[in-house]
Amino acid sequence: MACPVWAIPPDSSEGTDTAAQAVVSNPKAMSQGVAMTAAASGSSGIQIADNDNIDFGTGNFTLVWKGSLPDWTPSAIQYLLERRSATIGHQLVVLATGTLNYYLQGAGGVVKNFSSVSTVPFVDNTEHEITAVITRETAAVDGLLSIYTDGNLWESSVITAGAGGSINNADPLAILGTGSTIRTAGTVHHAYTYNRALTAAEVLDLYRNGIAAKHRKAAQTALTSGTLVAGQEYTIDTFVAGDDFANVGGTNVTGNVFAATGTTPTTWTNSSSLRATGGTLILEPEGIQPTPGQWLDSSTNHLDALMPAAGASNTRAIRDGWASYTTGTTDQYIHGGTTRAIFPDANTWIDEIYAYSAGTPTFTLGDVVTTAEDTLVASTTLVASTWTKLALLKNSTTANDIYVNFTAGGAVTQFKIKYHKISL
Repeated sequence: MACPVWAIPPDSSEGTDTAAQAVVSNPKAMSQGVAMTAAASGSSGIQIADNDNIDFGTGNFTLVWKGSLPDWTPSAIQYLLERRSATIGHQLVVLATGTLNYYLQGAGGVVKNFSSVSTVPFVDNTEHEITAVITRETAAVDGLLSIYTDGNLWESSVITAGAGGSINNADPLAILGTGSTIRTAGTVHHAYTYNRALTAAEVLDLYRNGIAAKHRKAAQTALTSGTLVAGQEYTIDTFVAGDDFANVGGTNVTGNVFAATGTTPTTWTNSSSLRATGGTLILEPEGIQPTPGQWLDSSTNHLDALMPAAGASNTRAIRDGWASYTTGTTDQYIHGGTTRAIFPDANTWIDEIYAYSAGTPTFTLGDVVTTAEDTLVASTTLVASTWTKLALLKNSTTANDIYVNFTAGGAVTQFKIKYHKISL
């Protein structure tokens, strides 16, 4: 069902012009995306494996999704972002009523379920950015859910004070679908998670300008000593008297958020706890690989997403790029044991391959399987914790995949591959 054109409210810096802004997108102006078909069972969305950097516990966070749906007032729930076990987790969806819905259930069974009062006024098949900013509740203080569409506040709902349990779970984060059974029809162009609640001004800036430089090295790891990265944003989760962050741009108080103006605090010997805040998962159009394959995370956490085996396709042809994959400890396809395309097709030229492992594995690389006629890299033993450029026996591939055969010391190994397509 088509919806009426939406008159986007101006922000305070744009005067009082209330004329409707066009929402019909020019497909050629859109960035690269992943298009998904629907499946009611037996598939999944684009998946990011469980990781501490998408675990937000009882803390504040922000979810960002940009894409389009063929029907913004659907006949069934459309899953934009979902990370939920049977009893713990959260999801951002469009309900069959055409309203935006955010569901949160923390440990202990406490459910927070909010739906927008109004239906989303989007034209079908047009692209929009939806941002959910979540400030968690405590036993004594209310939290807040704020939904933004295309950089502007859409609706807010109070999260009533109570037992707001942790939402950490071991399930994957899924985009355009669930982590196990459902694939949602639509196209996604980018998806981000932030480990703090963005302000209204930051949401608008993100919509207009993309990820800020200060938000690109975020992580959930607690820092209790050491040095900072100049320009990166930090949150002082716990300030301990005696430490002093004033010389690097901070204010010596718990909860202070600041962009570091230097690297070495005057004093950081009393275990004040800081986190680098911003995008802990940054899936941008430039990181989309051939489908079905990976979507490379451009945050420093390398939470590369895996597309479903079927039902995903690129919105534009990919001709060259970098692929980054991490294996397990046994013989497998280089992207983790499940058949996925690494290259656009078999007519691909490999320029460079690099490998890294904390162990010292010995392996060969080949086209799909490792035999004498299809070996790409001869037997190689890595030096622990050192990036190694591998010597290629040949550059052209006979398949769109690479297989790693561990012959000794099988260990988790990361490969970075630079390639380009031979035929257009």
